Amino acid sequence: LCGDAIAIPTDKELPENELENVVKRSKADAIIYSEKKADSVKKIMEKFPQVKYFIKMYSEDGLQNKTVGMQYLINEGTKFVNSGDDYFAKVETDPDEFKGVMLTSRNLAENINAATAYAKVYPEDRFFSVLPLHHTYESTIGFLLPMAWGSSIAVCQGLKHIVPNMLES
Repeated sequence: LCGDAIAIPTDKELPENELENVVKRSKADAIIYSEKKADSVKKIMEKFPQVKYFIKMYSEDGLQNKTVGMQYLINEGTKFVNSGDDYFAKVETDPDEFKGVMLTSRNLAENINAATAYAKVYPEDRFFSVLPLHHTYESTIGFLLPMAWGSSIAVCQGLKHIVPNMLES
């Protein structure tokens, strides 16, 4: 959200060859993945040496070759922010650069700004994410909007888990 990067959410059900096509077409610099996709990611590491980082979710592992844990990055980022480093807030983005499905940063920002005219969002709000993140609506209104306002997001594990996930969150 606060960087000059393009997030390309993918469907968790994509077959390996399609996942590889996304990596190839997007010229990805980093891939964030879960343990369930570790085998597929290992193959991608071998086929796409140009990918700089492989970030494993729910992991505190430090940087080893190109692999690093997401929690490790969060902890390191927190140290920078707590020390007063606000470099991330000064990164300039190209508002007309295309994102995953031919949307520009300007398109996404305008969607977020338009939504706030209809609904106020506060840092203490919690969103409940049901749609997959690779859907444009979910990635914009269910992810970027709450992040822009410092809100939290609870992610549903699937429709059969909706009631327990709502109770938990």
